[in-house]
Amino acid sequence: MVSINKNILYVDANQFAEMADFYGEQLGIPAVYCDPANPGWAEFDTGSTRLCFHGNKHYKTDLSGDHMKYNHIVLCAGDIETVSGLREKFLQNGYAEKELYDVERGDVSVLVEHESYVVFWVSDPMGNILQVESVQ
Repeated sequence: MVSINKNILYVDANQFAEMADFYGEQLGIPAVYCDPANPGWAEFDTGSTRLCFHGNKHYKTDLSGDHMKYNHIVLCAGDIETVSGLREKFLQNGYAEKELYDVERGDVSVLVEHESYVVFWVSDPMGNILQVESVQ
């Protein structure tokens, strides 16, 4: 059986520390390896899959722009109360509240309630969209 071991996000080395803080401190994902002073590689333990950052100040590719809106990571963050509390934390930290499909850098979406779970979207410092949902 094939399984996903790592999901790599290519990040601008100038935003490496900000990205590490967002995923490690704000989302609370434990760092397996992260040295913001050496922004080449970081790994965060999300359970069965590691979320990795590959940062390089010499990239010739533009890592910003609209294409970020169409790539997003789905995170399961626990029960309904935990996910709701995490969303509130983003609002308290100054994120602007937007509709689900209007989220951009610095935004968090409204909380969408389904029959057995809740979900919201939030952008990381580079504009990648994260879908954060509760256990179903």
